[in-house]
Amino acid sequence: MLNQALAIAGDMGQTQAGTGHILLAILRGDSSPAARFLQARRIAEPQVMQRLAALGGMNECSHLSPRDFLPEACKALDFAVMGAHAARMKEAQPEHVLCAILEDPGCTASRWLAEWGVELGAAARECRQLSGQLVLPFQ
Repeated sequence: MLNQALAIAGDMGQTQAGTGHILLAILRGDSSPAARFLQARRIAEPQVMQRLAALGGMNECSHLSPRDFLPEACKALDFAVMGAHAARMKEAQPEHVLCAILEDPGCTASRWLAEWGVELGAAARECRQLSGQLVLPFQ
């Protein structure tokens, strides 16, 4: 999924990959629980692609490496790893990454999801259950 996010950004001529690219990579893994979670909320590839295209690019493909992730993406990936460890898993799955995105209302993908009608708090709690992470009672 992470390599796919980097490839998406590079193919679009963008020099860095962010949470929007990760969101599209999650959607393209349509057999994953995270992809089905997004699809159930009517989040689809074309709307994410449209937003990514609006970010612009250099009009030529480039090859990106993991050091080309934006800070917001690195933050989401760090929190995804913590979420995976909390769920007693050795590595983060797309569900853990999606939880990290949903729990950071300041990141690009989270803002897009909110604009598209996803209630971030409720979605984050449901995603935590999906990913096997501890869910605190809603207060």
